[in-house]
Amino acid sequence: MSLDKKQNWFKTVPILGALIILVGANIALLLGDPIKKIDVDSLPTIRTWSYWAAQDYREKPKAPDVVYVGSSVMMHPTWWQEAAYRGKDLDLVADHTSHYAEDQLKKYTGIGDLSCFNFGLPGAVPSDGYMITKALFKGDRKPKVVVIGMVPRDMVDNDFGHAASSRHYRYLCRFVDQTGLEPLAVPNVWERPQYWVNDYIYFKGKSQPIQQVMRHGVEQFLAPVLKNLPGSPLDRVTDEDRKFAMHRAELEKGVWVAHPTTPYHYADVADADCMMRYATPNNELFENQKTWLEMNLKALRSEGIDVVLVNMPVTSLALRCMRDNVYDRHVDTLKSLANKYDCGYFDAQATAKFEPQDFTDWAHMDASGGEKLHALIAEYIASQKRFVAHLSGDSSESVANKAQPSAQAAPQNKPSVATKAPSQL
Repeated sequence: MSLDKKQNWFKTVPILGALIILVGANIALLLGDPIKKIDVDSLPTIRTWSYWAAQDYREKPKAPDVVYVGSSVMMHPTWWQEAAYRGKDLDLVADHTSHYAEDQLKKYTGIGDLSCFNFGLPGAVPSDGYMITKALFKGDRKPKVVVIGMVPRDMVDNDFGHAASSRHYRYLCRFVDQTGLEPLAVPNVWERPQYWVNDYIYFKGKSQPIQQVMRHGVEQFLAPVLKNLPGSPLDRVTDEDRKFAMHRAELEKGVWVAHPTTPYHYADVADADCMMRYATPNNELFENQKTWLEMNLKALRSEGIDVVLVNMPVTSLALRCMRDNVYDRHVDTLKSLANKYDCGYFDAQATAKFEPQDFTDWAHMDASGGEKLHALIAEYIASQKRFVAHLSGDSSESVANKAQPSAQAAPQNKPSVATKAPSQL
């Protein structure tokens, strides 16, 4: 076909010609994938809760010795107690170190210079925990012990879709080989086409990194001009911003600060949320997230990381809202998997140390709950010779003789929490 005829053909069928060009460009981009060739760490990204936690973890001089993983049920009491323990404001977005947990471990194990990291994330589920492990816990960045705090909501939440719909999963998957994960990440076949679109239409699947790269470039180009402009009222962090910080897609430092002297408040407005999440047992989600939890335990143990599964304290309201055998199944599952993968298991609920005043709503504990929780976890770890030996760096178990014998004894409440810090939901 001559050049003139080709040009006439494209003019005759302009839409088809444009489509052919677009398909060709898409195929070329899929094969070449220029975004993939860029170091993922250098790519600008939306700064989610998982972004800030991952950045803080990776910027530590060395891997923390103990990492606490879970949803906001682990995140809240750890942070609120930390603010009370330090006696000063704590930026919940950027500061994940728990000196209180460190000092409790030192107290009960006799081992000094331990570092503890709070990797609790709002709404996190076991699939998010697996992505944290695969993305971050490797090489010289592996912790010695991972403590996974769980409540029944983590595997039966009626307000949760599927693994790939999680904001944490979507951020962390950029660091993980996802080959073979799709059936678990998107179990319902009818929901997969939207992910296939992301896989096979380059500008759709890579839209976020492309937008971030372009945004970063524009900001860099305009920086000399922008720095001379007055600040905008829209850039200020308001009380309304703080109120919904847990649910925001993007966060900045200072948007959520824990104050050591915040008056106690119970948010009974959240009780309806409890009823909705536990309205009916989400058995399909339970089986799916159980598989993710098992995969995570297997991955952690294969890296030589010790694991403690903690059945976290729950309120009487939460127990009343659970149907059938949801709670018993949850406890039995944690016990069974702990035994299968040679993990520790600690039932914080069974200690009966937690009171209604330790909670700020149906799910989350405050500083006083965090004080008890981390003292009890530290005491449990100290009672396990293998964990003590691992934390001390001694392969023998002679160091473990320093450990306290009972995991269920009441914790020492020093320093005491004079005032309670609430969860901001």
